[in-house]
Amino acid sequence: MRDKYTIALVRGAFLNEYETQNFRLRTIDKRFRIVGISSKNPISAQVGFPVIKLLSLSDLGFCRRIPRFLLNRSIGGCQFLFGLSKTVSKFDIIHTADPHYLYTFQLAKLRKAGVIKKLISTSWEIIPFNNESTLIKRHNKYFAIKHIDLFLVYTRMARKALEKEGVSPKRIKMLHLGVDTKRFHPAPVVSKDSKKNIRILFIGRFVEDKGIYDLGKVYNLLLSKYSKDFVNKSIELIMIGDGRGKNRMKLYFHENNIKNVTFKKVSYKDIHKEYQRADIFILLSRSSKRWSEQYGMVLLEAMSSGLPVVAYKSGAIGEIVGKAGVLVKEGDLNNTVLMLKSLILDDNLRYRLGKLARKRAIKYFNSETTAKEIVKIYESLV
Repeated sequence: MRDKYTIALVRGAFLNEYETQNFRLRTIDKRFRIVGISSKNPISAQVGFPVIKLLSLSDLGFCRRIPRFLLNRSIGGCQFLFGLSKTVSKFDIIHTADPHYLYTFQLAKLRKAGVIKKLISTSWEIIPFNNESTLIKRHNKYFAIKHIDLFLVYTRMARKALEKEGVSPKRIKMLHLGVDTKRFHPAPVVSKDSKKNIRILFIGRFVEDKGIYDLGKVYNLLLSKYSKDFVNKSIELIMIGDGRGKNRMKLYFHENNIKNVTFKKVSYKDIHKEYQRADIFILLSRSSKRWSEQYGMVLLEAMSSGLPVVAYKSGAIGEIVGKAGVLVKEGDLNNTVLMLKSLILDDNLRYRLGKLARKRAIKYFNSETTAKEIVKIYESLV
């Protein structure tokens, strides 16, 4: 075994700090050096290790100017990276994401041609046979599946989806993606007195899939039906995020006269402070034919911060939260309201669930533990 190995973490436009906190391997094993490969404008510019930025079709505005269905029918999407072949040829392992991405198809062709030595792919998708809306997308996806050496999944649902698509269980390795539990930690307890101000926190994309309208309805019902029960408490909803549905969402809250709501956009370097200021975390993601909550990193951050979680039992959320939170049937607004009411009025219940959440995060979702598991996976490939 050599002394040094280099791994290219290819994520295109989707390189982000949430996932990459698990790939800071130099503190675990100095033999492995990670380099990110992204588009010119990834989600996160700073991820804790070097990044090579390549021009992508997404940087040129193709995803906005050309209708998605035309891109899907012509080339299979817009996540194409220029200069990828020359860039990755010097690495020992290439670690890409999801076989339906166009850059993963590019890498699979290079793997078949022998330009790259080993190709591993994280697969988030939990809906089998998804992302096959056109013949070219289906062709690209299954070509990639054929030439990927190993799949890394973070949920049982993702593993089952791959198996249904024909991937042998021997080619799949499962582990938990984690968060920095030292950074995301509970706020110090300043008083044992009953809390007067309760902050309910949502963090995520302002899109319908994330249940933002269900959240508005739930919060409105909570205040309209049970305000008399909260006579000694001040209730506030904090909504942190951004997205294409932001303006429409704000208009919805305004038109429905939903009070005591604060909308914010916070950088990821400061996001841990928002969890510490909150008392309850809520995520009401809705499933559709083509999308379901694949993981929910915000759930891990909230749990690690010692917050009780209220969420729909949607997608893989049940796998993540387990018994350390309150899971409600998707779309059950009334029961969600009752669960929130209980948590607001019962300080001991909030603290108990928060402690369970923190304990679960440390045991199963610690990014340092995940990094050690990733090192073992890389060791098996070199």
